[in-house]
Amino acid sequence: MEIIKTGWSFFQNEIIGMRWLHALIGRMLGGLGIDTTGRIGGSIQFFIYDTIKIMLLLGVLIFVISYIQSFFPPERTKKILGRFHGIAANCIAALLGAGCASCHKQYENTKEAVKNLGLGVETEYITDMKEVMEYGVMSMPALFVNDKVVSMGKVLKTSEIEKLLVGLMF
Repeated sequence: MEIIKTGWSFFQNEIIGMRWLHALIGRMLGGLGIDTTGRIGGSIQFFIYDTIKIMLLLGVLIFVISYIQSFFPPERTKKILGRFHGIAANCIAALLGAGCASCHKQYENTKEAVKNLGLGVETEYITDMKEVMEYGVMSMPALFVNDKVVSMGKVLKTSEIEKLLVGLMF
């Protein structure tokens, strides 16, 4: 039991708490003649320590998310997300980068509206945030028709999308 406590203490203090980094920066600043017990020296030590710590943690987080996404192409993600509803679906969607449940519902309603109207129109589900931002969309879900935003911030019913498409055709 003592081994587990010691291991946990090491993990919590040295890995998560990064006390080793704090001590290393303190020694480096001390070597430069900066007193880290004073207000200015302590502030400098904290700033450098916190900057490095945040960059390391963000780097690890980005790596883990990118690694997870490499195993889940959009088709597989949609299949997985189909099993979840409510907040669980939104959390999983955010992790996998597949878009939220509202966006998926908007896509399904749009496909149905296009089918009901008998249009030979291609429907596309865009999940690339860079591409979405190019249209100036700030609220999801958004509906584009002929490269123009026609709706954003709410899920339209199939009948509403049909009326919108008919209005845009004439």
